[in-house]
Amino acid sequence: MTKVVRAANSHRFLTPAGEWTDDVEKARHFSNILEANEAAKQLNLKNVEFYFSYDSRTPNTVEISIPLK
Repeated sequence: MTKVVRAANSHRFLTPAGEWTDDVEKARHFSNILEANEAAKQLNLKNVEFYFSYDSRTPNTVEISIPLK
């Protein structure tokens, strides 16, 4: 399962260095939404979302995004 912070407009992913990438494999992965929300607050990120997906390699992928404040 993928659990990351994503920019709502560009759909780029937050990296461990606090930068943005198009590659979800290079993104900073979080254990839960609370941890992701805290990171977004600490970095003063705006217009971001908690994005998670199940089994992204198949046609049955489930993707969910929740806005972070």
